[in-house]
Amino acid sequence: LIHLHGVDKALEPPKDHIGLDRLSYKAFDAVTRMLENYIGTVSLEVFTLSNLNASLAALSRSFDKIPVIK
Repeated sequence: LIHLHGVDKALEPPKDHIGLDRLSYKAFDAVTRMLENYIGTVSLEVFTLSNLNASLAALSRSFDKIPVIK
């Protein structure tokens, strides 16, 4: 199981559990590289539908068959 969520470290205190689309390019690239050959479960821990959809949309730019919830 891989547990993912975004963190905005530019804020003080840092804001946790935001969309993956808010990650830096370097951090998001590290996430996608880690997921490239992963075949298990990925848990996205975000607390709003908009953050979930933003995370799924960001992931869909790197991977096929990522759904977006409406």
